[in-house]
Amino acid sequence: MAMPEDMGRDLPPGELQPARNLLDPGLFRQAALKAAIRGHTDIKLRERGTKKLHVFTGERVQVDKPKSAPAWMPDKIWKPVVKKVGVETLEEV
Repeated sequence: MAMPEDMGRDLPPGELQPARNLLDPGLFRQAALKAAIRGHTDIKLRERGTKKLHVFTGERVQVDKPKSAPAWMPDKIWKPVVKKVGVETLEEV
């Protein structure tokens, strides 16, 4: 597959550009949703390379399956719900 000319311009030959920025705020919400679907309620995620701690509260609720769901899906499914409480700064890592 050919790579566009401007993609990877500042990277050494053979290196690909990262798919997503590691400090993207949406990544913390996605990780919190994943933890909530597994049953965690108090969720704290540390931002890599910094002293920030992202704090979420989460729960999972049982809802009816969507109308467009496949036939093999059960009638009730678990849906995660998270809310960001804030960002704490750690004294030491």
